[in-house]
Amino acid sequence: MTQYASPDPSPAAALPPGVTSFDVPRVTTSRPAARGAVGLAVAVGLLTGLSPAVLGADPVEVLLALGAAVVLCLAGYPLPGLVRLLALVVAGIVGLAVIGGPEGDGVGELVSWLMGFWVGVALLLPLLARRDRRRRLATAAGAPAVDHDPRGGTDVGTLATWRDARHEYEAVEPDPAVVLDAVRRLGSAQHVYVSVYRGRGRMDVIGRSDGYVVQQTDNRLLPAWDVNVVVDPASLPRGAVGELVRGGFPGSKVDRARVVGLAQAESAVRTWLTHGTRDRGLSWKHLGRSDAHPQPTELRRTD
Repeated sequence: MTQYASPDPSPAAALPPGVTSFDVPRVTTSRPAARGAVGLAVAVGLLTGLSPAVLGADPVEVLLALGAAVVLCLAGYPLPGLVRLLALVVAGIVGLAVIGGPEGDGVGELVSWLMGFWVGVALLLPLLARRDRRRRLATAAGAPAVDHDPRGGTDVGTLATWRDARHEYEAVEPDPAVVLDAVRRLGSAQHVYVSVYRGRGRMDVIGRSDGYVVQQTDNRLLPAWDVNVVVDPASLPRGAVGELVRGGFPGSKVDRARVVGLAQAESAVRTWLTHGTRDRGLSWKHLGRSDAHPQPTELRRTD
C-alpha cells in the first residue's frame, strides 16, 4: 500500500495529494452556534429587555440601557480575547452601579442592561467564529481549501482531519491511503487522533504505535460518550471491571479491551471510508454513560 511522507512544516509540495494544511490557531474558537439558536437567544433577550417598558419603566431609559449594552458587546469585536472579556466585565459592573444608583430604583433598566449583554454576546460569538474561520482559511497550503466546518453535527460529506504540533490537515473525499498513513503516524503528544467524518457520523482513531482506541458514531449530535468502540475479544474482562491501561490513550487510562492493534484500526478506518459502516469483521461494543472513557481535549474541540 502506498505510504506518503510525513508533511513538512513549510512547503505545500510535501503534502500528499488532496490534503490541505492550516496553521494551528493560537486561540481555540468555540463551536459556532446554529442560526436558529442565535435567533432564539436574540429574540428572548429583546423581548425580556423591552418588557420593563410595558411594566412601567421609562421607555427611553429602557431602550438606552438595552442598546448601550448591545453596542458595548459588539464594540469588543476587534479586541484580543482576554482584553475583550475584561472590558465587558468591567463595563457590565460599571453599568450596574450607574443604572442601579444609590437608591436602587432602576430595576427595570437593570433588567434591560443585562438583557442587552445577553443579546450582544449572542450576536458577537457567531461573528468571532466566522472571523477566526476566515483567518484559518487564509493560512491554507496544499490542495485548495474547502470551508467545511463539521462542528455542531454539520453534514460535511466525507472529510478526514488530523493534526500535529504546528498544522491541522484536512482531506475532502480523501484517498484511503492518505488517511491510513496518518493513522500510522499517530504517536506523539501533539499528534493524537485522526478523525473521519461521513455525513452526520464520525470515526476517530486515538493513540500511538503501542495501541489504538477506535470509536465511531452515526450521529454526532448524540452525547460524546454515546459511541461504539472496537474491542479486542482476547482482552475482554471476565469480571465486572476491566483492567485500565494508558497505552493507546494519551492523558488518561482506558479499559485494556478497547486498546487494539494497528491492523484493526486500519481495517475499521478503511471500511468506514469506503462504505460508511462499521467493519463487521471487528468486534464492537456500544458505550453508555456508565462505561464511557474521557475524550482528549483536542478531540472535544473538533465537534
